[in-house]
Amino acid sequence: MRWAFPTGLSGSSPSRRRRNALAASTGVLLGLGFPPFPFPVLAWGALVPLLVLWTEQPSARKMYRDASIAFLITFLVAFQWPLFHHNPDTALLSLPAMITIPLWMAVPFGISSACRRRLGNHAAIALLAALFVLMEWSLRRGPLALPWALLGHSQAEFFPLNQLARFGGVPLLTAFVLAANVLGATILLSVKKSIQENHQRSNPVLRFLRSRSPVLVSGAVVGLGLIAAFLSPDTSRETDQPLTIALIQPGISAETWANFDDPQAVHALLAMYDALDPAAIDLAIWPETALPPGNESLRRLVRRRVETRGIPLLTGSIDEAPGGNPDHAATPWFNAARYMRPGKPDAVYRKRRLVPFAEGVPFEDRWPLIRRLAIPAGGVAGYVPGTSPARMDLDGIPFGVLICFETLFDDTAREYARDGAQFLIAITQDGWWRNSFGYRQHLAFNRLRAIETGRPFVQTSVSGSTASIRPDGAIEAHIGWMERRVAIVRTGPAEGLTPYMRWGDIVSSVAGVIVLILSFIAFVRPRR
Repeated sequence: MRWAFPTGLSGSSPSRRRRNALAASTGVLLGLGFPPFPFPVLAWGALVPLLVLWTEQPSARKMYRDASIAFLITFLVAFQWPLFHHNPDTALLSLPAMITIPLWMAVPFGISSACRRRLGNHAAIALLAALFVLMEWSLRRGPLALPWALLGHSQAEFFPLNQLARFGGVPLLTAFVLAANVLGATILLSVKKSIQENHQRSNPVLRFLRSRSPVLVSGAVVGLGLIAAFLSPDTSRETDQPLTIALIQPGISAETWANFDDPQAVHALLAMYDALDPAAIDLAIWPETALPPGNESLRRLVRRRVETRGIPLLTGSIDEAPGGNPDHAATPWFNAARYMRPGKPDAVYRKRRLVPFAEGVPFEDRWPLIRRLAIPAGGVAGYVPGTSPARMDLDGIPFGVLICFETLFDDTAREYARDGAQFLIAITQDGWWRNSFGYRQHLAFNRLRAIETGRPFVQTSVSGSTASIRPDGAIEAHIGWMERRVAIVRTGPAEGLTPYMRWGDIVSSVAGVIVLILSFIAFVRPRR
């Protein structure tokens, strides 16, 4: 008997109504699987309708169209928040990305469908999964990188499954969710086929074993993933030097925060800083872009206060690029983090990963004319990217600093941890998008950075969310939307290397090998 991945229930192409219904089902279910919706398990089966359609649809072009519809609906459900930006131009600028990314996410479905006749169903479904992992890898690389809507992010708040990030980061979570969906689709199609063929004497539960390759492979991935998640050891270890950190959230609207001529935001932060007890606080943290550009007197005031109070301060700052930059003439600013300590010069870190077009125009050094596409975000029309991380330490304890968008890149946090950082700090301003899904998703995804690195992670925002995250991803302290409050947290710096820190992104590497092998089989090896 020849074993085969179950095909559709009808011999002809599915009707347009059926195609639209299956695609919409995937879109809605997958959207509801992402934070802040409390239904991460939905992602385990959200792709099943689309996979069912994949088995029925002989046309690769139509399959790509249906997958595009599904992911566009996912964005409509879970990732529509960029349209709420307080600057209408910036909100409009987000539309191309909100359309392009779903279209890119659909490419693996179209390619694998086109290769199915040459490869067979088993190999084609493997190609689909591997291409999807590589597609997400591409969203995390290059100047146009926007790694927000990764499939693995749907499990960011789902304990203990999110502990898989300790072994393979977000790519391993994506692989788990894909395997769960392939397993579900295989079982569903096999059982339905048994019922349709009216095999009353056969056991429908066992009949799906006819498609043993997809079942065994995807079942093994799901089973091993669940075992690893529940039995995942915590390889990080806290040092004997706990720190007391003050996370200061001013609770100021985006419009006020972007008004650099009005110093009330800095004065509000100074008042909260002055209320701290110098004998009890090791470090105070202000949000992103707290120090506006051009106001040197205000900066000197903050510097004097640090000298007087004696509490080290890490603050966001918009710094002028020294002497300008001929390659970035239209963007003479750095989005920076300044570390002020009594009696010591400032240590400065400059943001390296910029939000495409909102913070920096990709390829503007090569094609200067496209600088006109820069949109003021946070009061300035773009930044110059930094070039390297900055080593900072607190009483001899090294830490890493990430600024807003950078926390979405696992390799940035991993670089800090491998370089010896014992805890991570993020400063952000998510209030540009008002009280939408954006800031809640951002905090949820940052929990994965703590799990991947095995390091405590603290985040300070202007309007929300401000939080302290344990190395296992649990949130210890939290300041909600538009609360003006200080959270005093005790953080135990951690050492040790998680498997993901040691091995890196093995999942994407394996996916790349699978794609190369199957591409050779499909297009190079002579057909029998």
